[in-house]
Amino acid sequence: MGCVTARELARHGAHVVLAARNTDKGRAALDRLPGELPESAVELRSLDLADLDSVHTFADALDTPVDVLVNNAGIWHSSTARRTIWRRSPRPLVL
Repeated sequence: MGCVTARELARHGAHVVLAARNTDKGRAALDRLPGELPESAVELRSLDLADLDSVHTFADALDTPVDVLVNNAGIWHSSTARRTIWRRSPRPLVL
């Protein structure tokens, strides 16, 4: 999710979950958000969209309903992504 989108949603009272495949980069994005936001307004969680186990873990950990979903990422068609999904998921997804 873009930093501006996350900031504005949190500033208007939303609880924002930043989902990041690379949590170091996600933490850097979280640290760029202004300090005046409530501490509990934005959180970082790990999510690798190319790994269905990661997607299931992320979804299962959500403890409140999702009112708005902002997608700012995707998976591209590649042999590497296909191998990753087949290797890691008990329910393979063919791209």
